Amino acid sequence: MVRGMKRSLLVTLLALSLPVLGASALACSGTAQEAPQAQTQAGLTLAPVGASTQGPVRIAGTALGEVPLRPSQRVELEQLATAADARHVKVHAAAKDVVLAFADQVEKGQIDRAALKPKIDVAVGAFETSRPEDRAAIQRTHDLLDAEQRAKFADALHAQVKEARAGHHKAHHLMALAAELGLTDEQKAKIFSVLKDARHAHAKGHAGEAEHGKRDHHEHGRKAMEAFRSDGFKIDEAMPKHDVKDKVEKGQARFFDAAEKILPILTPEQRTLAAAKLREKANTSPAELLHH
Repeated sequence: MVRGMKRSLLVTLLALSLPVLGASALACSGTAQEAPQAQTQAGLTLAPVGASTQGPVRIAGTALGEVPLRPSQRVELEQLATAADARHVKVHAAAKDVVLAFADQVEKGQIDRAALKPKIDVAVGAFETSRPEDRAAIQRTHDLLDAEQRAKFADALHAQVKEARAGHHKAHHLMALAAELGLTDEQKAKIFSVLKDARHAHAKGHAGEAEHGKRDHHEHGRKAMEAFRSDGFKIDEAMPKHDVKDKVEKGQARFFDAAEKILPILTPEQRTLAAAKLREKANTSPAELLHH
């Protein structure tokens, strides 16, 4: 998918969707059989919530699996997870449509921004449509859990996010992709130069905004998680809504600028291979498209 779009939507998903959404980079997004429940004291059980859901919903459910839940809590949380998973089908389908269209352009070696824009707009619209109910589900999840349960969930989700960041470092992915495409040293140097120039241009034009924004996002995430632990958590106060469309438009513009310079560096065979990998991801793991 267009990297700017993926990154913008991922940031919003993570920032706005603690219990019913998570980060699909934290676990496999495929379906799974219902996990057995481990009985604890006083009728509480330990087992993932929404084990057959996909992507970020499943991640949050995995974190909830480390929280001892009462039967009534588990029933309602399962309902929330199932509803969220159903809502996100349109989001995943729209994201898949963007990726497949982009893959065709990669193979041809020509980026057509105008052709991609309507598809990106549909994906953003699908995501924004799901947000009100997602946010309501977050609030309801908080209200269902007691203080000890909220703390356990927050700790489990934090651990998964930390592990995912360590396992999905950008440099690692770039090296893996270079190997898969069989890039020559000359190609690697040229592509590195394009990416370096893009970063410098962005930094120069925004006077440190990118680094500040990164720190700001992490700080907001930390505060939101701490707020979720408290009794008085209110989602509109702890997690203010963001302008997703604006973030996506800025991100995709930077990405397209770089892509238009990188594609001519690749051979036709390499573009075909890159396109095939994009299509494979879109067709086999649509729920992961917004988070990897």
